Amino acid sequence: MKRTVFTWALVSGAVAWGALACTQTSSSDDPDAGVGGVGAQGGTGGQAGAAGSAGAAGSGGAAGSGGAAGSAGAAGSAGAAGSGGAAGSGGAAGSAGAAGTAGTGGGAAASWTVRSHTCPGINRTDALLDDTGGGLYIGCGTGAVGTGLYHSQDLGQTWEKVVATGVSTLDTFRVNSIERGPDGALYVAGTEVGAGSETVLRVDTSGAEPVTSAILTTVNQVGRQFIVGNFRQLSSGAGLAESLNGTDALFRADSSVPASAASWTTADPAVTGGVPTQILDLTVHGDKFYAAGGTISDPPYVFVPKASPTSPYDLLAIQLPRAAGGTGEMEGIAVTDSLVVVVGANHTHHTGRIYVSGPAPTQTSDFAEHDLSVLYGNPDQYTWARGVCARGSRIVVVGERQPLGSNSGLVFESTDGGQSFTNITPEGVSATVSKCTLRDDGTLIVAGASQIGVYR
Repeated sequence: MKRTVFTWALVSGAVAWGALACTQTSSSDDPDAGVGGVGAQGGTGGQAGAAGSAGAAGSGGAAGSGGAAGSAGAAGSAGAAGSGGAAGSGGAAGSAGAAGTAGTGGGAAASWTVRSHTCPGINRTDALLDDTGGGLYIGCGTGAVGTGLYHSQDLGQTWEKVVATGVSTLDTFRVNSIERGPDGALYVAGTEVGAGSETVLRVDTSGAEPVTSAILTTVNQVGRQFIVGNFRQLSSGAGLAESLNGTDALFRADSSVPASAASWTTADPAVTGGVPTQILDLTVHGDKFYAAGGTISDPPYVFVPKASPTSPYDLLAIQLPRAAGGTGEMEGIAVTDSLVVVVGANHTHHTGRIYVSGPAPTQTSDFAEHDLSVLYGNPDQYTWARGVCARGSRIVVVGERQPLGSNSGLVFESTDGGQSFTNITPEGVSATVSKCTLRDDGTLIVAGASQIGVYR
């Protein structure tokens, strides 16, 4: 495989996120770690041990203010002063900790490691793929100099520029979207700079050298010559491509459909529920398409599968709630078995928005609305939510304080299905954070202007 290898230590200047190894502590997100070891709560105590002996709640607490007297480490009650402990000031810290060492409290706090990436777009990361083999791929197609596909096999310590053979070397391809397809190949979407007409490429990575082939090429017809913003596939190979800058969308029924856009089916406006508005993010869950969008002059929308669709791209448009009115764009969507979460901005009020529903929304009232500026602690601060990822009931929202690039990025986390959010932004972030992904082991990876952050 031909690659150019880069090793980066730190990006300086206005887009830097700060030190190479920023560390920020917070309560652990390990489901076996609980909320122990913070302040004077004494951890959640684990097995609690002999009655009245909660003390230091094992090795993670801060000694508490008494014991929970045989309360078996009930969450948060381990420091209930005098509730049955050995009385006194802290339960003679350590004198009865024998039972606490196996508890659920006192887990190690998560921390950030921030590293550079070599994607040349300095304003954001447009595409981030946490690949099946543990590698990372990124693309920055909307940047002023945003060509190329980049790969790391060591969580961003080193990066390779992927060089391929075939219809495109990828060197002059603007990558806006990356996915691993149902056939095992890599699929990148965007546009070929120069004479090429390719907007979706299949990249065979099974050999020693990546080989590209055309999946979608433009033709000189209205609605069939756009830059692709996102391309997603179902397990059958059915694929949906949407326009980066407009309302056009094209669909192929399976992988046998020729690459020429003339052979694809027009999917708009059915894909936006008949509403003439723009898709800004597209995903697949349960082998069904979901999308989010809107424009600066439209209400914010989410597009979800219909109960009885006429085609895979026949989606239901749901206008999202706006307690304060206004228009907005939804730039990110994530779907799990238990929720749908959509993020973006209310442009009238210049504030980021987070919308969370249960697993099968059908109407506006199914979504709860959160104001990112209020979550940040300053309702007057201009904010924008750029991306979202979710796993189970855990949600992470990324974005920035406005104006773009002049303040700092933001990372907020919910561990209760979107009922509440906590600011976990790494220290020193001075530019946008635009994409994120969550791994099975709980590791969070975020990407933005020239850098990535790993939180675990």
